[in-house]
Amino acid sequence: AVVSTQSTGEVCRFLSSCVVGTLNGPIDGENLQHVMIEIGVRFHGALLDHLMGYQYNVVGAMQLIQDVHKYSATVKRFKDPFVDELFEALNKLCNLLVVPPDQLIEFWNLGSLAHIEHGFLVQFVKLRADYRKNNIQSKLPSFGTHVRA
Repeated sequence: AVVSTQSTGEVCRFLSSCVVGTLNGPIDGENLQHVMIEIGVRFHGALLDHLMGYQYNVVGAMQLIQDVHKYSATVKRFKDPFVDELFEALNKLCNLLVVPPDQLIEFWNLGSLAHIEHGFLVQFVKLRADYRKNNIQSKLPSFGTHVRA
């Protein structure tokens, strides 16, 4: 069974104890919610920027999925639906790294992925180690066929 990495565990412990644990009390109500949204959005952005710097084989992608799942569970403590949606979409993005190439189009137009800009999805799929070997570009929908609901 794949478990999250040590660094993911440390980040999640920090977010849970130092961020959520420390802020609950001195800050409350709407102020707390605004701070938690800001931290959640910035964390998501920093994580996504970091992930875009690597290439993923199936084993690495499975590890990434576990790590992102743990991050998602941790940010649920922020109690904000928008932050939850960001991490749900990130989970689905990561699944694009392990989906068999002939099934990519099905995943491409699923739920929250259908709302993501076409060029970004292409850039994310290019992170697959097998992108060139399996000629994945030819299996992706063209720009005009990307569904936006």
